[in-house]
Amino acid sequence: MGFQRIVGWMVAAVLLCASVGALAQGDPGRWFDAQTAAIRKPGTAVRIALIGDSTQTDHAGYGRGFCANLTAKVDCVNMAKGGASTRTYREQGLWNRALATKPDYMVIQFGHNDEVTSEHLVRQVPLDQYTANLKGFVTEARAAGITPVLVTPLTRRNFGGDGKIHSDLTEYCEAMRSVARELHVPLIELQDESIAYLDKVGQAEANKLAITKKDADGKTIFDKTHLNWQGSYIFGRMVAVDLGRAVPRLKRYVRRNAATLPPEGVKQMAILNGAPVKIVLVGDSTVAPEGGWGPGFCADMTPNVTCIDDALNGRSTKSFIDEGAWAKALAEHGDYYLIQFGHNDEKPDPARHTDPETTYAANLERYIHDAEKTGAVPVILSPLARRTFRDGKPANADLALYANAARRVAAQQGVTFIDLLALSDSLLSTMSQAEADEFDATGHADQRAENGAAPLDRTHLDEYGKKVFGRIVAESIVRTQIELGPDLIGTPVAQHPALFLVGDSIMHTGSGNGDTGPWGWGSEITPMFDAAKIHVYNDALGGRSSRSYIEEGAWQNIASQLQPGDWVMVQFGNNDSANSHDHPDRTTLKGDGDETEVIESPVTHLPETIHSYGFYLRQYVNDAKARGATVIICSPPPRNVWLEGRVVRGLDGYASWAADAAQKSGARFIDLNTIAADKYDAMGEQAAKAYFFDRQHTVKMGARLHAESVVEGLRGLRNCPLADDLLPAAH
Repeated sequence: MGFQRIVGWMVAAVLLCASVGALAQGDPGRWFDAQTAAIRKPGTAVRIALIGDSTQTDHAGYGRGFCANLTAKVDCVNMAKGGASTRTYREQGLWNRALATKPDYMVIQFGHNDEVTSEHLVRQVPLDQYTANLKGFVTEARAAGITPVLVTPLTRRNFGGDGKIHSDLTEYCEAMRSVARELHVPLIELQDESIAYLDKVGQAEANKLAITKKDADGKTIFDKTHLNWQGSYIFGRMVAVDLGRAVPRLKRYVRRNAATLPPEGVKQMAILNGAPVKIVLVGDSTVAPEGGWGPGFCADMTPNVTCIDDALNGRSTKSFIDEGAWAKALAEHGDYYLIQFGHNDEKPDPARHTDPETTYAANLERYIHDAEKTGAVPVILSPLARRTFRDGKPANADLALYANAARRVAAQQGVTFIDLLALSDSLLSTMSQAEADEFDATGHADQRAENGAAPLDRTHLDEYGKKVFGRIVAESIVRTQIELGPDLIGTPVAQHPALFLVGDSIMHTGSGNGDTGPWGWGSEITPMFDAAKIHVYNDALGGRSSRSYIEEGAWQNIASQLQPGDWVMVQFGNNDSANSHDHPDRTTLKGDGDETEVIESPVTHLPETIHSYGFYLRQYVNDAKARGATVIICSPPPRNVWLEGRVVRGLDGYASWAADAAQKSGARFIDLNTIAADKYDAMGEQAAKAYFFDRQHTVKMGARLHAESVVEGLRGLRNCPLADDLLPAAH
């Protein structure tokens, strides 16, 4: 199954997705409530908001250092978001949220993610669009009574052989300067100032300002873009002082002397530089040594970490406190406490039961406050998903109530939250019930007590499961507690190939009864591949077009994880042809040309340029090629529409446009429309209608027919290695 590949891809993909409900803005712990967004801290005279990417955030940028260098009269609000560009910051609704905070000033810095590279990611925009996007921010901020201040991007620490910085952001910096000149916007020259500083101190000292990451061989290396606490305070000071110069009336709000690191920052810098660490795990049996992820997590930590698993079987947030287990865990004097409950909080007995929104939430707040009183860092996790499938997916609606409450409490208290329920659920959703049962424990005490002699334990973990889900938690925590990065044992990047299915509901796995309800062919083709050779991820989404799948960020989640040797199978068309009045978020221009049309975005209500169906298909191919992956474009299968005893072919031209896009971009092509239509014609109209749920969706046997048609097309491709990964029985 390719353990490292599955876990590595799933963790990265899920963390890129927006969480349900309140979204984290900047830091994972920031809670956003539209009703209270404009309320300011008591005693403050001015509100300043940071608007930008990860180099402005608190946990990986200069945000906390900037705010620390302003006086207590400033309400400093960090609305920066990791991975954002001028395009995605607006598309993801972050700009509207920033406006809702109603600051007096916005300090705006983008560029790192806008820069167009060979990867051609969705977030990247060319210089002219970058310029237009910046102008849009400036104009709209001023219209809202906000004073914008532009900041040229913090330089990456790319040192050349001459010992000097060689910036890759020069063009984008100049574009920002031109906007500042044209629109008379105050400008902070952070690019030039950060280069001058780094040239002066040299590479060795510059590395002391960096966070770390793992290279392809699993070794710890310095990150050339992001900042640790010390880096945040150095560059944050620069921006604060420069803000006072760019906007003289703000100078009185800049601290006279540079801020020094708080005790939290001093401690985390020591950990980053090799100080010993103690991590204490607190929770129920899904964390505990016998059947939880705890042992796998601890095994992923270097010997520098003392990892103590104090989780206990059968406990809830209530009983763990009442029985004295929490007091015992606090007596360990840990540096970090990872806290996960929920499975037993929903049990009906008074000794354990809690309500998600009241007593459970109150208990989590106590855990956070108690840990912080000792100087420790608390981390809240949502419950591990159970592995009982219904309608082809893990069923965890009951645990979701506790996960949502845990997310809210962590955000309101400003602590790191790891949504283990979502992470584990996403991994399991790529599997069948049989594959998920590879994680099942045997003989666990809680399972015997609750279910007697039940043959399957779909709550607790075997040794394999402990490794998989322990690794998920380990990789998640270092994304926010970046000082722990060197203490995570790295693993080489796995080269196990993967096939990603990208499309709409015609491909997407259905729900309910596949014999009488809609069912996509992606679920039927997955078991036709040899899992020992390749893993298939069905990432099709219902209701998406070739355009909306990109604009919603779903394609970016996949493209960012592609490795050389991977495959992507793309099939759209049904929603591209949707009536533009009914679904303006989906519609694309007909054809395969380069023509464009400007519409009003249904999300932002601002002008948006849309392209042709073929243009978007070519974008998938170009993005995948940049990552060394291969795309196969499938024409959309025929609808349940008949004329003179034959199924209507071509899907209103989308089948031929898909073929044209494949030819122009150099992608492989499977004419699913023709292959499936031939099969329907052979069986006749009346028999074929039983394969459909409605005009366009199939039931399970129709999905099977389409999957078999794809396999037939795949075997017919010349020199196609993916066909070698099919099981012999696939036909």
